[in-house]
Amino acid sequence: MPYQLIPKDKTRSTILLSQGENSIGRRNLPQKDNRVSRRQIRITVDAGSILLTQEGTHPIVFYSTEGKKVELKRRDVMEIHEGDSFGLLFGEYTYTLQKKLGKMSDADIFKSLEEDPDMKILEEAERASKKAKETLSQIKSSKKQPSQPVSVKKSEKKSSESPKTSDHQQPKDEEGDEALARKLDALINSQDDVADSDETLARHLQEEEEREEKKRQEKKREEERKEKKEKSKKRRSLGRDVKKRQKYEDPEAEMFSSGSDWDGEPEDDIEDPDVDDDDVMEIDGPKEKPLCHYGSKCYRENPNHRAQFRHE
Repeated sequence: MPYQLIPKDKTRSTILLSQGENSIGRRNLPQKDNRVSRRQIRITVDAGSILLTQEGTHPIVFYSTEGKKVELKRRDVMEIHEGDSFGLLFGEYTYTLQKKLGKMSDADIFKSLEEDPDMKILEEAERASKKAKETLSQIKSSKKQPSQPVSVKKSEKKSSESPKTSDHQQPKDEEGDEALARKLDALINSQDDVADSDETLARHLQEEEEREEKKRQEKKREEERKEKKEKSKKRRSLGRDVKKRQKYEDPEAEMFSSGSDWDGEPEDDIEDPDVDDDDVMEIDGPKEKPLCHYGSKCYRENPNHRAQFRHE
């Protein structure tokens, strides 16, 4: 069953697909947007499947009948079915795949190619180039042919021009032929330049995209290096803070504060029932610091702790 590509814009012509590979681009699309490559996509029609291959520099957008949207970059391949759509230049030129009813002749297959204005321009350029080459070869071959001798009668010598005049005319004729040959060479070269301009533009666009991609990758790597460096710096700073806290803080303080009511201070308000207040003699003098719970084996280096408790 033959297939065809129906444009979303009704002012554009339908593209007929043949069995095998179909190359589609600026040459057989009725538009002259240089952003579209001459071979933007390739559609391969086989008995069991239809494959869409992205070949141009700028990506295309694929729309399936199920609402799926995929951006195809260069050399990406997607299997398409009847009713699926794709848009060149991010959906700017959209076409839908449909079956063509009836038998399709060879004339119908290449109808869109024959009506392409770009193809007509290229054909005219090729014809002009061919004609210029033939004219140039004729001029060069005429120079190689020897001139035929001409017999002059004695009675005609008087009326004939002097040898000096004929000598001046011959270089002028040769100069004219050489100038014409140079013009034809320039015309041929210009036609070749027109044919190669599209490929040059596509190559420049591809190189520019590769340079931009390289810059993006370098920027991404630089950001990753900076992020890694910042994380390492934070880890080192956190490690130094932890060491300082371990050095100056009491690791057992939480155990005593949460497990019991003892806060490190002696209990002075506990009264002994056998002791009378009158028998107690108060002596003014420096009070002795309480003994640390760990004694001389205390490992704490907190200056406040050392100042408040004895370690014997």
